[in-house]
Amino acid sequence: MDIGSIRPISIEREMRESYLDYAMSVITSRALPDVRDGLKPVQRRVLYAMDELALRPTSPYKKSARIVGEVLGKYHPHGDAPVYEAMVRLAQTFSMRYPLVDGQGNFGSVDGDPPAAMRYTEARLSAVAEELLADIDKDTVAFEPNFDGSLRQPSVLPGKLPNLLVNGAVGIAVGMATNIPPHNLTEVINALVMMIDRYSGVVSGGIPFAVAWARVMRRNVAVDSLREILGAMPDDLAEGVRADAARHGQSPTEDQLIESLLGQIDDRIDVTPDELMTHITGPDFPTAALILGDEGIKQAYTTGHGRLTIRAKAHTEELKGNREAIVITELPYQVNKATLIEKIADLAREKRIDGISDMRDESDRQGMRLFIELKRDANPTAVLNQLFKLTSMQTNFSINLLALVDQQPRVLTLKQILVHYLDWRRQVLTRRTQFELDKAHARAHILEGLKVALDNLDEVIQIIRGSRETEAARQALMTRFQLSEIQATAILDMQLRRLAALERQKILDELAEVLTLVAKLEDLLAHPAKIMLLARDELVELKRKFGDQRRTRILHNVSAELTAEDLVPDQDVVVLATMRDYVRRLPGDAFRVRSTSRALPQTTSQEDDAIRHLVVANTRDTVLFFSNRGKVYGVKCHEVPEAQAKARGRPLSNVTGITPEEKITAVVAVKDFGQGGHFVLLTKGGEAKRIRMNEYQSTRAAGLIAMDLEAKDELAWVGFTPGGCHVHVLTEQGQSIRFAEEDLRSASRTSGGVRAIKLEKGDHVVDANIVEDTGEVLLITARGYGKRMGIGQFSVQGRGGGGVRAMPVSDRTGTVVVARIVKPGDEIMIASRDGIVVRASVATVPPVGRPAQGAVIIQLQPKDSVAAMARLRSDGEPPGPPEYTPFDDGGPPGPDILTDDDDDLPEDDLPDDEGEDDLDEDEGDDDDGMDDEPSPAAGGAARASGGQAGGASDTGKAGRAARPAPADQPASASAKATSSTAKVVAAKAAQQGARSAATRETAAGVIAARQMARPAVSGAAATAKAPRRGARPEASRKAATAGRTAKQDARLAPGREAATRTAASRSPRGAAPAPGRSARPSARAETAPASPRQSDQARALAPAPGRSARPSVRAESATTTAPVSPRQSGQTGASTLAATGRAANAAAVEHRPAAPQQFGWRPLLRSDEPIGPAAAPAVAGSAPASRREPSRASAPLATRKRPPSAGGTFLQAELPLVRASTEAPGGRDDARGRTRRG
Repeated sequence: MDIGSIRPISIEREMRESYLDYAMSVITSRALPDVRDGLKPVQRRVLYAMDELALRPTSPYKKSARIVGEVLGKYHPHGDAPVYEAMVRLAQTFSMRYPLVDGQGNFGSVDGDPPAAMRYTEARLSAVAEELLADIDKDTVAFEPNFDGSLRQPSVLPGKLPNLLVNGAVGIAVGMATNIPPHNLTEVINALVMMIDRYSGVVSGGIPFAVAWARVMRRNVAVDSLREILGAMPDDLAEGVRADAARHGQSPTEDQLIESLLGQIDDRIDVTPDELMTHITGPDFPTAALILGDEGIKQAYTTGHGRLTIRAKAHTEELKGNREAIVITELPYQVNKATLIEKIADLAREKRIDGISDMRDESDRQGMRLFIELKRDANPTAVLNQLFKLTSMQTNFSINLLALVDQQPRVLTLKQILVHYLDWRRQVLTRRTQFELDKAHARAHILEGLKVALDNLDEVIQIIRGSRETEAARQALMTRFQLSEIQATAILDMQLRRLAALERQKILDELAEVLTLVAKLEDLLAHPAKIMLLARDELVELKRKFGDQRRTRILHNVSAELTAEDLVPDQDVVVLATMRDYVRRLPGDAFRVRSTSRALPQTTSQEDDAIRHLVVANTRDTVLFFSNRGKVYGVKCHEVPEAQAKARGRPLSNVTGITPEEKITAVVAVKDFGQGGHFVLLTKGGEAKRIRMNEYQSTRAAGLIAMDLEAKDELAWVGFTPGGCHVHVLTEQGQSIRFAEEDLRSASRTSGGVRAIKLEKGDHVVDANIVEDTGEVLLITARGYGKRMGIGQFSVQGRGGGGVRAMPVSDRTGTVVVARIVKPGDEIMIASRDGIVVRASVATVPPVGRPAQGAVIIQLQPKDSVAAMARLRSDGEPPGPPEYTPFDDGGPPGPDILTDDDDDLPEDDLPDDEGEDDLDEDEGDDDDGMDDEPSPAAGGAARASGGQAGGASDTGKAGRAARPAPADQPASASAKATSSTAKVVAAKAAQQGARSAATRETAAGVIAARQMARPAVSGAAATAKAPRRGARPEASRKAATAGRTAKQDARLAPGREAATRTAASRSPRGAAPAPGRSARPSARAETAPASPRQSDQARALAPAPGRSARPSVRAESATTTAPVSPRQSGQTGASTLAATGRAANAAAVEHRPAAPQQFGWRPLLRSDEPIGPAAAPAVAGSAPASRREPSRASAPLATRKRPPSAGGTFLQAELPLVRASTEAPGGRDDARGRTRRG
């Protein structure tokens, strides 16, 4: 073109061409990242310039202005402001998930504050950025000239870090934009490792790597290569190819076989989006927050386009004056906090959000905290919903996975991004391997020349000495020893000190090492699949160095219109799992606290199913379900389906990935995996292992391996220990061992266990606990028996031993089911397999020794059994007065069976079909007049007293002393047995207060019958022999009938004290109300008609020998006799039981006294209260009355007549007698006007 000439052109075409050039320049050189290293050109140049300045993570910081000047002068011919802004963003922790620049100074804030000027700030490379630049000096990437051709710069970085995904990218080009969210490095590496393993498996299966990788990259494969595979296919691949080609007919063509082969290869190497999302669950923003739902994530990962809803994390806090506040701790990605505060203030000022009284920013270096104080009557949930709707506390993030692939903008899927990264790493490692191989070859070449010179040292020296100049010596060496110019030069450059013997050996050793390296590198280049395995190893090391936990939580199956997890009420719930692995969640207050052992149906257990696990958790906890095959499945507690108390729930397979072959054996609720500590896992076979809690932090609903089990073993129990505790193991047959947790070494997640306890044949582990030096063990058996024992009763042993007996089991108690460590003020919740749930205070369970069998804690039907128990903590509330004093040195001895009374439950709490249906369930069973249930006192008092006397060694003696004398035993022997029995009765008088009314009355009848049949303390010969069951005298039958009748009366009594005191007065071991319980007055007891059975039996309503108004007042009441009526004083009282009672009183004086105030007790009745007719003792030999006058119930107490006596021998009253409820022969009307059968 001539200078000065004018050539007309079309402005339309010029604008089109020029703008297209500008647009492509912006797209390829300004705004979009490269898929290989995930960097824009300006970011790449900043990092390379810092690397050239040697600003390593361990180097001193350098001024940002110096770095910006380096970038501008050498690589980036643009303004300084864009370069500094790019560097600042690389250093911002709230913009980059893994910052690439380590900045010092003000680099901006989440409030939108601008960074300080570049002359004030300093920077250097971060440790993560070094991984992007690693091996850049090993010819791993291509270099291109800079803007003026004076220098060379990398076109892309080696990029060991998958930066495009982990840090994301934001850029606006011309006609297009990219918006890639950041991800978690650990999750991305896990997905890459999975893909490499999949491809390696295909290659090891007989497919050449070149063919397999070509199919991965969706490239064409040479037909000759496919023909070679068809000629030598592995058996499994050949079978698949033939099966697929059969659809074309009996004789498929070669093209059809090749098509089938490609299909088989694609099927084997294909990785589905669902498989990737098991590892990469979604974006992980540096500002954390919450992602609502996963549909947008799936859409973005499969199509490259999607939209997320991000919500701020907030919770409520209670303030003084019955006020609440909303505290915001995490904001959505790229939300300006200062702008958000202004927006909330404007909305509150304009009354668009009503309920906000004050707001302040309490954020500091510890974290973000926006404090929004609410008005007194404001609803926090409603205010939060308004904030989400009207402010940027809830925003949408549009995903557009746009990046440069071969300098062309392309929208990619998640799988394509990962594949391009793996292909780039394969190229980088191949080039690095080739560079190292060339370098090794060059070094080996030189060392081989030096070796030749050392082997011919004298001749070499002579040649050099005889040469006139260096070049002549070089040519002479090359000619004589067939050396290259490089080798000859190295010989000439060798120093004389290298001729020493040690130096010569070093040369030889180095040559051997280099040759080994050469062989290794050549093998890598010859087998590209090994290159991929090398990339895998580097990724694993990268995860070890920089991997961390997710910050952003994803609320699956939650839409943007619903309340997120943080809006779920922070409350305790009960998670129930059944035998058939149905799971449901119930509110924690769905069960009332009952002081009775008789439970009401709270849940419904379907046919062939029963409750198996019961766990108390918080709605924000993570619930881990451990299966019998050693796998663990984790879900959020609020994601467990909520159901009604009597609903069945949902199959656990709908919530987790559990298989039909697995059964859940342990359920654990975890509040925070980062709190430290260990899990202890126990198998039925007695194996145990200890593992760090954070090993299970990545547990998903799909499941992980929790423990490697033997073929026939199963996982039985899982518990958490913070450290420094002991493990207390319990077996089905009542064996127990306690050992230090340090005896179990910390193991990996997939390892097995070591022996924890040596089991007898037929026994297995059922439960365990993590214990400290304080607390009590509360143990429950299958038949509902339970007891408390001080943890001090179980000494610390070494693991692997046989342990000690924690509880003697029998057919009556059933095998041991569960044990928990409890403290005063706690409550327990027990569930049976038929859906019966009872909630009670642990204070209702008496503390006893290890030899005792405990108390009935929950009354069950014959075919029902206990399934699970959970401890409800006292939440730091100070417990009330203890009903029992814990004894850590062995505890006070307990009876064989102690039953909690159930008569203190108001009858109004019972449904219409509950209450009295089982009153006469024993009638007609046999002809002995006794309840079919064994006596609670049979042998129990003896064992308990033996435990109090000093250990299990005396148990046998005490038990033998308490047994009734056989029929053929001499009278003197029976007298001794009875004397021992009297002592046992006295020793156990204070332990019988927790019996239920039904069991207590049955025990009273049995004890009375046995005492009547035994010889008197004075040696009366008339009762020298105790009759056996089925052949008892009439006195025994009447006493047993009296016990059963009293059981009914106690169950029908509206007030607890009447039934309790009646039971206490009818037996030498009469059980007063449970220690620590107040005797509640009953209005109905004053007007209820007297029971004819009570009057017929006419048993003196006296307490147990040696007791005062409450069992603990033993010292004061042991020698005091309460005032009695004149008719009572006229009775002789010379009966065998009276003598036994006096002996018991004398023995009771030896026990330590305890005031009623010690246990929070109060007397049952003041001494000046009138005594009702039902409480008056009967005269022996009186005829029973057939009925009572109906008007007697309303007559004044002073004018009521004493009912006739039924005859017999009774204890003399030693306490003020109490009123007892009565009933007419045909039944009694309760407070609701119903008539119940007698």
